[in-house]
Amino acid sequence: MTASLRVLLVFDTEAEAGSVLEAIGRGTGRPVEHRRVQDEAALLEALRFADWDVVVSAYGPAELSYASILRILAADGRELPLLLVAAGVGEELAVEAVKAGAQDC
Repeated sequence: MTASLRVLLVFDTEAEAGSVLEAIGRGTGRPVEHRRVQDEAALLEALRFADWDVVVSAYGPAELSYASILRILAADGRELPLLLVAAGVGEELAVEAVKAGAQDC
């Protein structure tokens, strides 16, 4: 039996999150357990009460920027990857992400 992939989603809408979950499930072939959060308080709670394999975020959710998410993950102390789902953004985003603490773009 293949272990589930635990995915913490930072998205404004369930529709956006659903599309990403489908792609993750198809791409990994693993069952996906998930939780969607929209703000800092919910993100902190999710980090406190569950172990996640990866955090996936839209670019610029209304309540929580990717830079804020990076800072929260760094303060959490676990090495938890953050994948940023973005369309139509350029080199500037990569520079901002690295300045905010991203390890790779």
